[in-house]
Amino acid sequence: MLRLAAQDVIVTDPAWFDAENPPADQPPQFKRRPKLELPDELKKKDQIVYVIVDQIIGDKGERLHYNPLCSNPYVEKAIAVDYTFSSAMRGAKPVAAHCWFAIIFNPVSAKRDGGDSSPRLLAVAPVLFDKKAPAIGGPFPPVIWATLNLDEKGQLQNFVFDEAAFEVLRPQVGASLHGWRFAPARRGEQATAANLRVPLILEQPNESKMPDVLPKAVYRVRPKYPIAMIRSGLRGEVVLQFTVDETGAVKDPVVLRSSNPYFNQGALEALSQWKFEPGRLGGEPVAAKMQQPFVFEFGDGSGRDLVSATKVSPDDQRKLPPELRYDEPPRLKGVLDPVYPYALLHGRVEGHANVAFRVNELGKVCQLSVTESSRPEFGYAVAALVEASEFMPALKNGKPTNAVLRFEQKFEWFAFWAVLTDREKREVDLLSLEEKHPEKIFSAKKLDAPLKPIFQRAPVFPSSVTGRLSRGDAKIEILIDEEGSVHLARIVDTTDPAFGYAAVQAVSDWRFEPPKVRGKPVLARVKVPFEFKSATSETEAVAAEKRADEAEGKQQ
Repeated sequence: MLRLAAQDVIVTDPAWFDAENPPADQPPQFKRRPKLELPDELKKKDQIVYVIVDQIIGDKGERLHYNPLCSNPYVEKAIAVDYTFSSAMRGAKPVAAHCWFAIIFNPVSAKRDGGDSSPRLLAVAPVLFDKKAPAIGGPFPPVIWATLNLDEKGQLQNFVFDEAAFEVLRPQVGASLHGWRFAPARRGEQATAANLRVPLILEQPNESKMPDVLPKAVYRVRPKYPIAMIRSGLRGEVVLQFTVDETGAVKDPVVLRSSNPYFNQGALEALSQWKFEPGRLGGEPVAAKMQQPFVFEFGDGSGRDLVSATKVSPDDQRKLPPELRYDEPPRLKGVLDPVYPYALLHGRVEGHANVAFRVNELGKVCQLSVTESSRPEFGYAVAALVEASEFMPALKNGKPTNAVLRFEQKFEWFAFWAVLTDREKREVDLLSLEEKHPEKIFSAKKLDAPLKPIFQRAPVFPSSVTGRLSRGDAKIEILIDEEGSVHLARIVDTTDPAFGYAAVQAVSDWRFEPPKVRGKPVLARVKVPFEFKSATSETEAVAAEKRADEAEGKQQ
């Protein structure tokens, strides 16, 4: 059942992700529905915006997990209000349950009464896609766009993707759109067919069993703002992913997303001191994965972002092509540690590189070029860093749009020990150890057991080779320290330098279970192969396979 919260806001009832195999007889129900308004930046704009709220409601109606998946990132703050629920029911017993509900903001053009109107969105559903689907890239959650053909009854007749590469997702998108509902467009008082361009939120289904009772933090430690960073005036947010084991201990914490790498260690140190009651399944304690954001700012909430785009004046805006003009510039959402090219770091070679790039309406980096570089290696390294970053797209008249940005990174030898991050200090030590005591580094063959990854970030297909290459390979050598962290990644072999540096940037953020020899943690050196395929090449491969199957069917 749909619920109207305000003239242009619809809040749907909670629903199961898997309606065919529901975890309970009745999903959670709203006790009090939120009163929401569209953000000022989007109010007068002709665009459908919606949010799918992925949540877990406990057996007492408490919200244990809340993950809003927004079609437009600027709506996230507008929905950050309290929601109250009654719990899901299994028979007469209240139980914890994983479910979702939607919040839909229709534009002014989709008015309900009188005169011309664009189609009005009444119900949505997430697009669930499996791990075999091509990498989408861009921000999380991935959002793609399609134009829907709706008849005079508001029923879907066909849809066309903005980008042909997403055609492989047609079955999943079609299944999702089956659950969408529209009020038809009108011309005067007459219903009419219309085309409607909409965003589609993609989500991978959760394959693991959810505990009946999620872990509960019983002791928390607030992160400390690093003393060395006070003069910088910077703020940042770090999102950690970790496991709470059967005893309630925090295990395998990794940085899932960070707007400022200088705060990563502070977040990890704070989380290491947290204590939990373990999650339970069927009354028995079980391990459970969790996420936790940590915000670093001054007491009054002030501070500036590590990287921010300068707002272009109206006069300068008029000098830009229409498709690159914007009201609000892109915002950096997540950035990784820059990786100092190994050979130059080893030789204490300093330098810099500048890059120019376009952030498209999905927040994805594309059309990147190195505009200045003191050494080619620095250019490749900065390009890989930028392409691995996450952005909130620019806005023009409230709609996500394209924008061109520039970014500069300086590479300086670690001269001031007091301001180095723990990672940088560790790499200085490892450089010295490599030279003076190489016997202390073990090969993969000498380890007690094969390395087991805890966290792996996929490399980004470099936009600089798009149109020139659709596939590529790279082999990267890394050091894994006694805690399972990766250091001093270097390129051994690659079909193109852009692939090599993209792989280096990704693997530097990986985590492993500590490598061991005779039961003791040690330093290990291993080589990691990477294979790159563009979304276009994936699409071509799927099309070729389909043609082969059709040909085989005709022969039979």
